[in-house]
Amino acid sequence: MVLQSKRIGRFFMIGVYDYTVIATYLSLLLGLGGLYSAAQNEPLDAMLCLMLAGLLDAFDGRIARTKKNRNEMEKRFGIQIDSLNDLVCFGVLPAAIGWSTGCSAPWFLATMSFFALCALIRLAYFNVTEEERQDKTSENRHYYLGLPVTSSAFAMPFFYLLALYAGRNAAIFYAIGAFLLGVLYISPLRIKKVGLRGVALLSALGLAEFIALVHMIRA
Repeated sequence: MVLQSKRIGRFFMIGVYDYTVIATYLSLLLGLGGLYSAAQNEPLDAMLCLMLAGLLDAFDGRIARTKKNRNEMEKRFGIQIDSLNDLVCFGVLPAAIGWSTGCSAPWFLATMSFFALCALIRLAYFNVTEEERQDKTSENRHYYLGLPVTSSAFAMPFFYLLALYAGRNAAIFYAIGAFLLGVLYISPLRIKKVGLRGVALLSALGLAEFIALVHMIRA
């Protein structure tokens, strides 16, 4: 089955452009905004972009599944763009935020690189196993093997805020968090998929972190 081109106005474009992928596309734009902020040495602004991208990612799959007549190629397209977006937003962006803290120690740079590499490996593994799973069943996934990389959207701001409120070196706390998450990404742990209640709880935690970040930016 071939993914057909899409007519938009007078033009034909490859890919998918309906409502099922809008959240993913917007999440990528936020990730790019975060990378720009990190390049400008504005880690707090970049953190806000990271968290907003995580919020969109929490609902993009549920939005996509509301369309009942998606064909097989549309489903696989969704898997691919979701993972590519996740690598940018939750693999590369957190590492770039770390580099923007100003710590240039070799161990710190290596830790950020390790984190991004683990995210890449975890996402590639997920893509392969998810396609194999969907070839066998149409049921939704109930468990993940390895911590999902989207966890960085609320975990990394937590470590960063913890360091700032404790009055300690933010880079050290951030590196510890990045290393722990990287290890969990590639560990063969069975983690139950978060339901709506879990999403609501994580959203509440994220909101508290978001308010704290905004307060620090305005201070």
